[in-house]
Parts: sequence; C-alpha cells; structure tokens
Amino acid sequence: MLEEELKPKVVLYARVSTKKQEEYLKNQIRRLEEYANFQGWQYEVISEIASGVNENRRGLLKLLNKI
Repeated sequence: MLEEELKPKVVLYARVSTKKQEEYLKNQIRRLEEYANFQGWQYEVISEIASGVNENRRGLLKLLNKI
C-alpha cells in the first residue's frame, strides 16, 4: 500500500479536433499510457474530440479542475 502512495498521480490529456481523427486520439492515449507506465506513475486519462479554438471543452475544464 505504501508503494502505491509514493507513486506520483498524474492526469494524461489527449485531444483531437474531429471524429475522423479518432485513430490519432487512440494513438495519443496509448503513447501517454506507455510513458506513464514506464515512469511508474498512477494516472487518469482525460480525452476528447473537440476543436482547439473552443476554450470551454469539457475535457479541458475537467483537467483544469483536477490540477
């Protein structure tokens, strides 16, 4: 239990702009998870398909609230 408590907890955020880019989103998540696992981090993934112009994206707001 103590070992789990010592691992940093991080939030991984991945985003693409359109549904057509969904495969890129999956690749982003996979690469982020691989890196987090390599580092030994505990993590939560937040991902979304939304325009970067929109600052009121649900996933971005969730990320900002967590940090």
